[in-house]
Amino acid sequence: MKSGSIICCIDDGGWSRWALREFNTLPTKNGLYVVRRVIPNWVDPNGPPGIAVEEIFGSWTLFKTHSGQTIFEEYHFRKNRFQEVQPPEHFNDFFVESFLTELSVNL
Repeated sequence: MKSGSIICCIDDGGWSRWALREFNTLPTKNGLYVVRRVIPNWVDPNGPPGIAVEEIFGSWTLFKTHSGQTIFEEYHFRKNRFQEVQPPEHFNDFFVESFLTELSVNL
């Protein structure tokens, strides 16, 4: 998974109160999104990295990292809530092109 990857939300349950407060909307299961940034896990170096998506923006705040540094970062989602889309056989170039066109119109 990298910037520009098309991903599918596979887990949209169990959002914490801060998630509902810090995002304008939340991903929905089976929804398609485009990765804007991959973000290291600043709190737990053994935990999953995070991702920011083109369609949803989080608020920015100061976070304390596992090494004690304070950084300014956007709220983001755990990467393990998503799966990179590997176009299945029933996806064709028209589907992918239509999705990307619709995405660019809505941005």
